Amino acid sequence: MIKNNNWLTKPTKKILIICVTIWLLSVLLLIASLTNFFTESWSSMKGPMMGLVLGSAATIAKLYGNYRKNSKGTDTVESEKIT
Repeated sequence: MIKNNNWLTKPTKKILIICVTIWLLSVLLLIASLTNFFTESWSSMKGPMMGLVLGSAATIAKLYGNYRKNSKGTDTVESEKIT
């Protein structure tokens, strides 16, 4: 069986930092453009755009969860090899 080791299922620390940085920058720019550079309230954001922000946040959370899961498993395996 072929394992699918892509950047979302097995992220490295470098990938995680790059993705979070790009995500934060894009969300800030999206919010700034939708609220006329913070002159309007958050409630003026349209539903699909708020869904885009929440969906991207869920993807970043999944990426972080996969990073923690994979790094936790790596630490356990390395400690077992030492002893």
